[in-house]
Amino acid sequence: MKAQSIREYFCFLAEQHCQVRHNPDGDIHFSSLLEEAQNLYARKMHYPCVVLNTADYDGFTSNIMSREVSLLFLDHCKDSGDYDRVKAIFDGTENIMKDFIRRMMRDKAKGEPVVSRISQEQMEAHQIYLESAGLYGWALFFVVPEFLNTKDCDNVFDDGK
Repeated sequence: MKAQSIREYFCFLAEQHCQVRHNPDGDIHFSSLLEEAQNLYARKMHYPCVVLNTADYDGFTSNIMSREVSLLFLDHCKDSGDYDRVKAIFDGTENIMKDFIRRMMRDKAKGEPVVSRISQEQMEAHQIYLESAGLYGWALFFVVPEFLNTKDCDNVFDDGK
């Protein structure tokens, strides 16, 4: 699965979610770079937001490469000592994360290629604190397996085979 397809899918979900409402031509609520999300918050980023990180490949087994993916569901709090607000952010971003998981599983049942090989049993979620940027929320971790066909190398090698 190409990283671009993964980015397009989760950007689409961010556009459709009633609390996120990412709009590429307007308010920015989605980023595919964590650094961008942290640095844009003062100027352009709106909250709550979704940040996608298509990280490393976790392993190679037979003809499968497993890409690690994390989705961050974040909101901004100006005062890290405002514990009521921070708790409300954790509650709200947890609900958005659960909405995304439910949608992913629904799309998987419908055969959506991006999520078709994601195993819900292998998902992990953790609360995150990016205090220096004033961002709090949840991170959802999962793996997207990609099958490699060794019979056809897309004819990129000029070896006559």
